Amino acid sequence: MPPKSNDKKSDILIHETGQILDNADQDPSPRLVKLKDADVTLSFMNQYDSDIREITLKEEKELSTKIKWVIVPIAFLVNLLLFMDKATLSYASILGLLDDTGLSKSQYNDANSLYYVGYLIGNIPGHLLMQRLPIGKLLTVQVFIWSIIIFLHCTAHNPSGVYALRFFLGVVESYVTSLLVIVQSFFLTPSERSAVQPIFYASAFASDIPTGFIAFGVLHTKNSLHPWKIFMIIIGGFTFLTSIFLLYFFPNNPTNAKFLTIQERVWTIRRIQKASRSSIELKRFKKYQMIESLKDPISWLFVLFMCCLNLGNNLNYQKNLLYSGIGGMSRIKTTYITVIQACFSILCSASASYIMFKVRNIRAYVAFGWCIPSVIGGILMVSLSYENKIGLVGSLMLAASTHAITWIIGYSWTVTSTSGLTKIYTRSVMVMIAYSVSNIIAPQIWRETDSPRYYPAWIIQIVIAWSFAPTILLLIDLILRRRNKKRLSNIGELSYGYVQIEGGEEEAVDIAALDLTDLENENFIYEL
Repeated sequence: MPPKSNDKKSDILIHETGQILDNADQDPSPRLVKLKDADVTLSFMNQYDSDIREITLKEEKELSTKIKWVIVPIAFLVNLLLFMDKATLSYASILGLLDDTGLSKSQYNDANSLYYVGYLIGNIPGHLLMQRLPIGKLLTVQVFIWSIIIFLHCTAHNPSGVYALRFFLGVVESYVTSLLVIVQSFFLTPSERSAVQPIFYASAFASDIPTGFIAFGVLHTKNSLHPWKIFMIIIGGFTFLTSIFLLYFFPNNPTNAKFLTIQERVWTIRRIQKASRSSIELKRFKKYQMIESLKDPISWLFVLFMCCLNLGNNLNYQKNLLYSGIGGMSRIKTTYITVIQACFSILCSASASYIMFKVRNIRAYVAFGWCIPSVIGGILMVSLSYENKIGLVGSLMLAASTHAITWIIGYSWTVTSTSGLTKIYTRSVMVMIAYSVSNIIAPQIWRETDSPRYYPAWIIQIVIAWSFAPTILLLIDLILRRRNKKRLSNIGELSYGYVQIEGGEEEAVDIAALDLTDLENENFIYEL
């Protein structure tokens, strides 16, 4: 329990610059953290915490399992739809969209780039909304809006219409992945998040399975409506129904999670703050945390990682056209192969999750390892004879199947490797801007003049995306291990702080409730 207010030994004060000051520091004059600057769960905990006993080991295990079986599947579902919606253009391209709208191959690439222009523009306002508004309700509105945009794709009849729709779809989807990752940090400990992230992001791979079967079914329909339009209506319908589900079931944070009792909500908040040594949520922007994020070299290493790795991301949207081009495969055969590849990717992602669940603090090495199959597949794509159709199909499947696991691990690490809500949001914006810029560039490396082998595109992916990018994660791991080594030798010295509540009274709280950054809070230990 926190000490009484008169226990000066562990009194933590925060100067206006955000620097932690000991009580002995009189210059500059320190100030206490005000209630509005503390964790949003603090008021809830003040009301219920004292009445709730400590959780037992058995109960904690049961609570952890309960949370995982609610939060992770919902996040999985939303992310699945997000990637299904992203891939609609790729599947529609083999269902007649290009012919009906007059899109050429280069214009198809431009449409993919414009999606990420919207992604880039929507990131900053989106993250600001996340910090100001209830996250559950915000997600519901976003999913509803993007379902409408998917429906509107049916009205496109020229390249300009496709361009506009892809741009606005990118705007509304721009911060959804960040939101889902942050919500999971409200309910899961850092080690739990590390283990479930590959499972959560397997939704990105799994999206090809329902989407592929829907495309397969649409190809067999006998209807006056063109196949790609039926496809858009089905995908949009699933997305719309999901927005209704989220309205009633998706929580803002543990304090209003309907699937948890009051006692379980208190236990959840306790275990998250204890494990992460940081706040759960804060609805207030702190300028100094934004500046700290911009100055932290780790933030920029993650930005560089995102810039490099995502130069290979457009392979996910080119693969259907590549499969179709190799040996002139039919639409149905292309769909079969895409589904098989998705199943293989899911198995790889599950393997990565199992490894990180069994062995802690190895995420950088796991991320590096899963880029190796992509490198091998890429090398085979440029070295095999174009007459070796089976070999090329297998190589393409290998190249496209595993590098996304590296993205999964790297992106989730951007959030778990820092604390302070404004700093987390700032870093998330930074890496998502890098993600957007890289994905704007990525379609342009697939030039029509380089077909059918696309040697320059493959070389860029092999060298920059799949070799250099994962090496950056190894450097991040080295830096954070050194920080941890220093912190573990001194942990526990600064465990509590004080919040100024109404009437000017000071209340002793755990330091995790003060919304300190990882550089302020020496008790914060980085997940590796």
